[in-house]
Amino acid sequence: MILNIEDNKKFSKKSGDKNKIHINEAYAKKFFIKKPIAHGANVLIKAFKHKNFLKKKFNYLEIIFKDFINENEKFNIKLRKNYLLVEG
Repeated sequence: MILNIEDNKKFSKKSGDKNKIHINEAYAKKFFIKKPIAHGANVLIKAFKHKNFLKKKFNYLEIIFKDFINENEKFNIKLRKNYLLVEG
């Protein structure tokens, strides 16, 4: 799965998150990441929808962000027995 700058801009409008690190390429280049990064919440939504994760029953949800995903970076979504893993 890939999220591009247009996906970031659409999510930015829907969510109200106008942080330039997600939507402005020139701004992102000023930092070590060099490219805009995907909104973490948008990645989660895509992962939940892709694997029908929300149809499962659970009492506890823990979300850990270990790293970021750049625009146009391919990432994979894996559903394990008790967890959903997103790997860049």
